[in-house]
Amino acid sequence: MHMSSKPLINLELLKTITGADSALMKIYISTFIVTAGPSLSSLKLCLSEKNWKRMKSVAHSYKPQVAYMGIRELVDKIQKIEDFAATETNLEQLPELIHEVNLLSLLAIDELNQYIKMQ
Repeated sequence: MHMSSKPLINLELLKTITGADSALMKIYISTFIVTAGPSLSSLKLCLSEKNWKRMKSVAHSYKPQVAYMGIRELVDKIQKIEDFAATETNLEQLPELIHEVNLLSLLAIDELNQYIKMQ
């Protein structure tokens, strides 16, 4: 779990993708902020319904969004969720992984909101 004061986000990839266009970066960041909540809710719902196929799909869709925001710690956890759901193995680890992804996503969203305010 993320315990350091080091930022979760690293926007270097996003800067490269957007050519460091701050307006375009804000659009990508705002889109991530808006879509993260539904993705996290879907993961929780899939867990409660034991819908592993859907969970794999949700995790697979959420992963590149997180990668664009440079949230490496989250990408690794989401990859595990995707892999475990796809193979229906290590299912007992999913509740904790999803909890961690939720918490880290919320922290990252706070950092992204601060970034937008500072631009």
